Amino acid sequence: FVATAYAQETQNASAKMDAPTLYEKSVTSVVLIISMDKTDNLGQGSGVIVRSDGIIATNFHVIKDAVSARVQLRNGDIYDDVSIIDVDERKD
Repeated sequence: FVATAYAQETQNASAKMDAPTLYEKSVTSVVLIISMDKTDNLGQGSGVIVRSDGIIATNFHVIKDAVSARVQLRNGDIYDDVSIIDVDERKD
């Protein structure tokens, strides 16, 4: 019963969070993804850091035709050694 109460308390806290508060809590997890396709066309999109070891989730269309990519964090740090570990084209 404690878990149920905790889940309800967490859900209620999330429901009460206003947009500026939600933004401030999540903005540091958002990254810029810059990609290049085989004809040297640049593309860009966003992603979200989902794990502390650097795993980022993004939409399939952001990396669809990429042959290389780099990730820029909010603080300006850029990472050029990027690997795609899984895709789900169906769910983009």
